[in-house]
Parts: sequence; C-alpha cells; structure tokens
Amino acid sequence: MSKNPENQSSTIAKGLMVLDLFSKEENLKGLSLTDVSKKLNINQSTSYRYLTTLCEYGWIEKDETSYIYRLGNKALQLAGAYLTQMDLRSVAHVHLQKLVEETNQTAHLGILSGDQILYIDKVESNSPLQMRSYPGMVAPLYCTAMGKAILATMPVSYIQNELHDKLQKRTNNTLTNVDDLLQNLEMISDLGYSMDNEENEEGISCIGSAIFGYDNKVLGSISISTLTKNLEGEGLKEYSIRVRMAASSISKSMGCITDHWKLNVGKFITR
Repeated sequence: MSKNPENQSSTIAKGLMVLDLFSKEENLKGLSLTDVSKKLNINQSTSYRYLTTLCEYGWIEKDETSYIYRLGNKALQLAGAYLTQMDLRSVAHVHLQKLVEETNQTAHLGILSGDQILYIDKVESNSPLQMRSYPGMVAPLYCTAMGKAILATMPVSYIQNELHDKLQKRTNNTLTNVDDLLQNLEMISDLGYSMDNEENEEGISCIGSAIFGYDNKVLGSISISTLTKNLEGEGLKEYSIRVRMAASSISKSMGCITDHWKLNVGKFITR
C-alpha cells in the first residue's frame, strides 16, 4: 500500500503520518510548519490543523519562541508504557511459571488499562480446570483480584469519582457499593494481597498482588485462579504467601526495594 499522503483519505492516518515524521532520527530536534508541509507534501493550512490538534492532545509540543514543533509528553508516555509493558512481561514470565509449579493453579499478569485490567500474560497449570482468560482480555478492576490489587494503591478519590457508577453486579458476591469496596481495598493494603471471592465468576476465586517499580509506582499485578474450595483454611494462607512472594520477586527484578506485601508479618485473610 502506498504511503503517499495523497492516497490517504483518513484524517487519522494523516495525523499518524505527522507523528511518524517526527519520530525519524533526522527530525528529533524538531520541525517547523514549513518543514512538515514540504516533507509530507500537504499545504500549510492542513499541516497547521494537524499540528494544532496533536498539540492540544499532548502528542506534539510547540516552542512559542522558535515556532518549532517537537514530540510531546504523550508520545513519550506511550513509548515508556510500551517498554515497561514488554519488560514487565519478560521479567515476570519466569516467576509466573514458578508460581504455577508451586501451586498447580493458573497464573496471570495484568496491567492497568483505563478503568479495566488488561491481561498481558497467562501460564496455565496442569489442572483439569482450564481458565477462560487469555492475553489481551480485559476485565473490570473492582471485581478481579489483579484489578483490586492495583485499585488498593490508588487514591480514594479515584474510586469515589470514577467508579461509583460502574460497579455492576456480575455475581452475587460482587461489591457494588463504593463504601464496601473501599473497606475491602483498605484491607488489601494492610494485607499485601487481594482476593476475588467469586466476585467475577461463580465458583472461581483468585488471589492477587501488585507489582511495583524502582520508584514504588505500581506497574501491574499478578494473580492465581482456582476453585473457591481450594482457598479454604490453610490453602488460602499458603497461596497468599506464594502470590506475595512472586509479586515481591518480580518487583525486585524491576528495581523495587520496599516490602509492599507484608511478608515480614505473614498476614492472611480469614473467612
């Protein structure tokens, strides 16, 4: 397919071509409106319209003194998120495999994607019980162990303002009241791990724990999924420790030195 701008009818495609132009090594110091117009063979008024829109959304920045345009913070954030996601997946995979060997339960890795959890890796166990999850799947934050592990690191105002009207019932155990969810998240912060007690799927429960980077900012989370009956009594204690240890190991590999998982006190939820 030709990449000539004249053959591209989509405004989005042309906007992406503008971004692509700025990503090339010879253009890293910035481009003027005239440069963009000449290089893409489009008139200046059209170039200006694209650049203005991209500036409004943070993809391009304009120096008001020199009138030179450069890649903006949004582009840097996207690149950073991509690199972190890929690094996190490659670093975490071996730890997920070990977690599966230790528990014989399916393990997942997820990252925040808007107000959902995005599954980016899965290691299946040898158990006859096979989970329907898959990399690329998204699920709500408020009723999944991975999602709640991340929510527990976020400001109370976010839960109150962004999730108050999104707590839809998925099972009889789903927390649909903001105050109930906040109370649960507070317990998660105290324990170092989260639990989905048949809140997303009947008969299935999960234990999750957050992953942190060198700056103590949350990068994602992991979980194991199993039949609810397997998390009774000592099973819950053992699995919660295993999941926290795996999350700790992954986080240390990502540069985190803080104990976010309460491993020194060995807490666990009792029913």
